[in-house]
Amino acid sequence: MDQKELKYTKFEKPLITLTILPSDKTQEFPRPKTVLQLFNKLGLRAGMALAIRNNTELLTPDDRILTNDHITIRKVISEG
Repeated sequence: MDQKELKYTKFEKPLITLTILPSDKTQEFPRPKTVLQLFNKLGLRAGMALAIRNNTELLTPDDRILTNDHITIRKVISEG
């Protein structure tokens, strides 16, 4: 287990940095276990947004989110 994982007590929840585009809002957010859980907390369905880890890796709904990840949520806009 990583040293950063060990420093948290049972009362502190590990955090991630979350950026939501296109509104460009950035905030600290309690770390959910998976991308699907993150989408659910944000009121999004899997087809409504893309999740990107550290600006390099596209995530699927079943991918795990790690402590201190920087997750970018890019809302998918359909011009119908």
